[in-house]
Amino acid sequence: PQLKLIVAVDLVMGNFSGNTNNESQPKQSNSTQPQSAAKDPSDTTATAPQKKGKYKVELAASVLGGSGPFTAYHTSVVIDGTEYFFDMSGVMSSSSFLSHQSKQQFQRIEIGYTNKSGSSLERMLRPYFSGGTYDLLRKNCNSFSDCALWFLCRERIPANFNRMEKLGNSEMFGSLMQSGQYEPNAKADDFDKEKVIDACKGVFEKSEGLVLGGANVQTANDMKAKRLAMLEKNMGLKK
Repeated sequence: PQLKLIVAVDLVMGNFSGNTNNESQPKQSNSTQPQSAAKDPSDTTATAPQKKGKYKVELAASVLGGSGPFTAYHTSVVIDGTEYFFDMSGVMSSSSFLSHQSKQQFQRIEIGYTNKSGSSLERMLRPYFSGGTYDLLRKNCNSFSDCALWFLCRERIPANFNRMEKLGNSEMFGSLMQSGQYEPNAKADDFDKEKVIDACKGVFEKSEGLVLGGANVQTANDMKAKRLAMLEKNMGLKK
């Protein structure tokens, strides 16, 4: 019965779509010390990530159901207060944490800082997380959050938040299908999360420093001059 509850709730979340404005925010946890996603929460020596970018990145998480190792989570990625998440409609965003409404034990975990904006995140990941491709176990909100954190901060989602997916892809996959509680989405058959991670590795963290050709630039004006020269060449104005 507990597993049925987890699956039913997550299926509802997976088909979420609607207005992202004028919604009240979910209640946050009482923790006053944000935990680093890369370290064990019990490690009291953990320190907050150093600021090395324009935008603050957080992982938002809430409990869908279950307990212990069978706890199922919904997660989204937060960039300067705006959350980005994946459901049956594709990559969505909300300024009021709409995807976590009516869920339990909401928390925000500081991951770090990035120079990549929310719009750049959407441009990068929407081709891989298009509408109608959501799958409860193989391609869900946690799959998106994992890829998004890597794109933004070179961090992976903490293991406890996607533990159910790992169990589901092994021990429980067959039993869920046999009981009719899970029906694979054929549109997710070709999804490979690690290939998406690899695709993000070639994206540079900053718009200054190393450029695509591997050459160094000293100032913003140098980069503008190089871009102008490339534009003129592409337009046939300069050989």
